[in-house]
Formats: sequence, C-alpha cells, structure tokens
Amino acid sequence: MPTSLDLYREPTAVTPDSLHYLLHDLFEANTSWELETKRATAVQTPAGTWTVTLQIRPRKLVVDGRRSGMGVSSPPLDVVKKSA
Repeated sequence: MPTSLDLYREPTAVTPDSLHYLLHDLFEANTSWELETKRATAVQTPAGTWTVTLQIRPRKLVVDGRRSGMGVSSPPLDVVKKSA
C-alpha cells in the first residue's frame, strides 16, 4: 500500500539539487515564513501599468522538535522573484 513517503519520492527524484532545501522546508520540517512589510510604494508608468516595490523583513521559522515545539528563527536564503 502506498504511503506519503512514496508520494514524497516523486518530487525528490525530479527536483534539481539546488532546490532540495525547499522540499525539506515544505515537506520534512515544520516551517513557516513571516514577511513583514516595512514599506510599499506604487508608481504608475506612462503605459498605464504599475511598478510596485515592497521592502520586507523576512523571517523563516522552523519548529525544533528537540525543544518541545519551540520555533527557531533562521535567516531565509530563498530568493523571492518578481512576477509580471
């Protein structure tokens, strides 16, 4: 009978090594992210679209099982890419 570990093996097999940390954060560890917005600006371009800039303070929290569920903050190494 298949288990959740069988399901996890599928993305692990096709994910590039450079992104395995993300699989760990999403599936193996109890990880959450806080993105505190410090400043936001929006400027309308001559074409009528908007350029939005966010200044954020990111925090990545991982539950440490050795300390009865206490969260441990670590610096996020993930790159947040812009989208159109």
